[in-house]
Amino acid sequence: MIKGIDIICFTTKFCSKVFEFRIYCGIIKNMKRVRIMKRILALILVITLLFSCFPVNIINAEDTNTNTVVDTPSTSDSVEQTPVTPSEDNSDTVSKPQDLEKNDNNNDLILSDIEEDYADVDIDVLGEMDKIEQKSVKPKVIKLKKKTCSLTMEKGEVLNADNIIRRKYNYGFRWKSTNKSVVSSTKAGTLKAKKKGKAVIKGYYGRKLVSKINVVVGIKTKKISVKSVDKYIRVGKGKKIEPTVYPKNASNKKLKFVSLDKKKVRISKNGYIRGKKAGVAKIKITSKDSRYSKIIKVRVMGKKKGLVKKTSYGKVRGHNENGKVLAWSGIKYAKAKRWQEPKPADKWKGIKNANTLGSKCLQFTKGDVLVGSEDCLNLDITRPDTMSKDIPVIVYIHGGYNIRGDKDTFNPNRLSYNANALVVNINYRIGALGFMPLDCINGHNPTGNYGLLDILYALKWVKKNVSAFGGNKDNITI
Repeated sequence: MIKGIDIICFTTKFCSKVFEFRIYCGIIKNMKRVRIMKRILALILVITLLFSCFPVNIINAEDTNTNTVVDTPSTSDSVEQTPVTPSEDNSDTVSKPQDLEKNDNNNDLILSDIEEDYADVDIDVLGEMDKIEQKSVKPKVIKLKKKTCSLTMEKGEVLNADNIIRRKYNYGFRWKSTNKSVVSSTKAGTLKAKKKGKAVIKGYYGRKLVSKINVVVGIKTKKISVKSVDKYIRVGKGKKIEPTVYPKNASNKKLKFVSLDKKKVRISKNGYIRGKKAGVAKIKITSKDSRYSKIIKVRVMGKKKGLVKKTSYGKVRGHNENGKVLAWSGIKYAKAKRWQEPKPADKWKGIKNANTLGSKCLQFTKGDVLVGSEDCLNLDITRPDTMSKDIPVIVYIHGGYNIRGDKDTFNPNRLSYNANALVVNINYRIGALGFMPLDCINGHNPTGNYGLLDILYALKWVKKNVSAFGGNKDNITI
């Protein structure tokens, strides 16, 4: 005999196990689906209770008749059919009252088992559902501080747009996308990027347009790098910060600058800063796509600090050029008589201004005009206007076929600033005064390469004095 209550029991247990397995697999993560499944389980329980009140017995068609007919032999030609009374041998074919009472008891036991099983499901399985609802991964929240702003998203990314307007109106506020094929949006502000392109997400309070987000689906800004030389400035001076945005193919490379300490540093929208007061100030740099921000520290130095340096011959005072680099020009590193080896220059007292370029070495120009002076062994030093020390040193030796040229043919400002290096430009004797191998005048040096001796002497001076200017004497490149 097959009982209908058994079918309901099996269906309930099977559904609960399948539902529990789907939960542990992490398939059901949506609140609406969870509620629907809860209702389905509750409906199954109600159906089970109804069937428990009306048990159904399904009996085989062969056992439906309580009486059976048998053939009995007879002496006559006619066949007589006689009913057979029930006996103990065929007692199984008839349901006794005692058996019905047992079936009812069994039904009650099965119903209690179902209730216990469902109670376990309600406590354990549905409890796990609530945990999954609480621990489900929520979209990243992007806080936007303006009514109209820009946002860059990558394909497939899901964000939750939250700005001051959304929090202000709260109820009755909704978002709407103008290009759903590029970016889809829900009323609550969940944005999903579908493909590359542009879309405008408009925020409505009722029918009134109160906010707007310009969304570009592409490559977002992941890093902002600022050169160390940009982090130093002098009081009263100004310069422009030029950060680098990574990746270089970012969809929106525009940046916003904000000074967090306006008493020390002022900064414009384009990144032009100006020192107000000595000290350390913070500047916040934010990508215009609202995806990355960085805070840098800017050191504001005094007006005269760091301009006076001490050399082996005396003190020199430099000057600031364009607010980016410091320069000391026309510093003598040696002296030499005609066709003789270089010797140490004369020492001086006090502070010597190194603001003017030194003279060129004697030479003829292309128009056969004699320019320069024999007292030309001088050099220029250029370094970034920062407080950094032990920066690399680069020595520039000009060309010109050893007959023309001077150190001023190369402007070291950009190289010094971009490479964060100390650059030294040197002059040396050229032409007949620098390279004249005559026996009658080469008593001091038989080679006659006085220009090369000047270069060698200048390198020795740099090695000895460059540390005073913040250079690394053990890191010199020619």
